[in-house]
Amino acid sequence: MEHNESQAVTPAPPQVIPALIAGFDSVTRHWGVLFFPIGLDFLLWFGPHVQVKTLLRLWLEQTIRLAATLPDAAEWKSALDAVGPAWESMAEHINLLAALRAFPVGVPSLMISLLPVAVPGGSPRFIDLQSFTQSTGLIFLLTVMGVLLGALYFGLVQQAALRDVAGIFNALRDWPRAGLNILALTLLWVGVLMGLSVPLSLVSSLLMAVGSSVGVLVILMIFSFLLWLLVPLIFAPHGVFVYRLSIWKAIKRSVLIVRFTFPTTAVFLIGAVFISQVMDALWRIPPEDSWLMLIGVGGHAFVATGLLAASFVYYHHADQWVQTYLERLKNPVHGEG
Repeated sequence: MEHNESQAVTPAPPQVIPALIAGFDSVTRHWGVLFFPIGLDFLLWFGPHVQVKTLLRLWLEQTIRLAATLPDAAEWKSALDAVGPAWESMAEHINLLAALRAFPVGVPSLMISLLPVAVPGGSPRFIDLQSFTQSTGLIFLLTVMGVLLGALYFGLVQQAALRDVAGIFNALRDWPRAGLNILALTLLWVGVLMGLSVPLSLVSSLLMAVGSSVGVLVILMIFSFLLWLLVPLIFAPHGVFVYRLSIWKAIKRSVLIVRFTFPTTAVFLIGAVFISQVMDALWRIPPEDSWLMLIGVGGHAFVATGLLAASFVYYHHADQWVQTYLERLKNPVHGEG
């Protein structure tokens, strides 16, 4: 009897494989949620490509002129001439519409990693913005739109994964609240990363000047520190959608879940990243101007949405386990220990 009571006090922790299976099953039943990632990929593929080639070219020319005034001007000019073609190629692939793929809450996209410049049977329309103010304003606007679209997408996937429905009207009713919370959460993450990046980059630059091996070690330590800081926040958006929590309560809930389920959560996150990266490598095999890329777009949408749905299932089960565990620690079973 005492053994059974001890088992009741410690319920089974969340499981990775059942969460993945449940997530993908929910997407097969509610495939309408795939419209968001497929639609974004089609926009980035067939839609207009908004570029800043002229601005980048002017910036490179100004940099070259500035380098000509330095004591070692010849070396600088040689280095800039060497990277010039790479800058031209990068400018050719830049598409400001990619800002619609907001992070961390946003609509997933295969084309964000390709940024194609060709489409089947021809080429898309190219628009070259020549104003820095216009470009910056457009990036800001598209990023906000991406976050809001991501909030709607997350809300629909959460419904499909946990309630076996994908009602657009229910998601729209909760959209303003969720969207504002996700915007605030995104700003918080951006502020934290920017606040940390400046001093950390200065420290790593100084150490790189002292010795390359020391600099590499410090960069690895910085990366590990950022992972240690950000991983406990990985489920913060989930609390906003699943339990309608405020951002601070969602962050606290996420940290608590990761703290108590870290080994299993680490396995889930590593598995999700592995599946995503391996499948993305497969989806990117067809050339960007081939209709076969449609298979990649559809496959990526299904895998990315299935993994997101699985994360909601895992979060819900992990939270239930943690809350039950904490409650039973506060109110132990009579006769335990």
